[in-house]
Amino acid sequence: MYKLAIIDDEEDRVLGIKNYINWSQYDIEVCAVAFNGRDGLDLFETYHPDIALIDIQMPYLNGLMLINEIRNRNYETAIIILSGYDNFDYAKEAIQLNFVTNYCTT
Repeated sequence: MYKLAIIDDEEDRVLGIKNYINWSQYDIEVCAVAFNGRDGLDLFETYHPDIALIDIQMPYLNGLMLINEIRNRNYETAIIILSGYDNFDYAKEAIQLNFVTNYCTT
């Protein structure tokens, strides 16, 4: 079973993604959630998720900084960027830096 981490500062979005998708039908379990980038980095140390849904704009450590730290620590996690912003520049920067290959707006 794949381990999924959801890292976003909007609690209702995190809980919605966690609770309203039947993750087990995709052989995925939500192993942890975090509501800011700093706590998100901490959960990587504990859970080593296979997949991470990460918001771009978060307190303490934004999504790009978090992804950079994840990559620097050699985690082989599939990263999917979530963003409520329609500014695609963040996603372009992440893709150019080879941080991610998937981008979703909400």
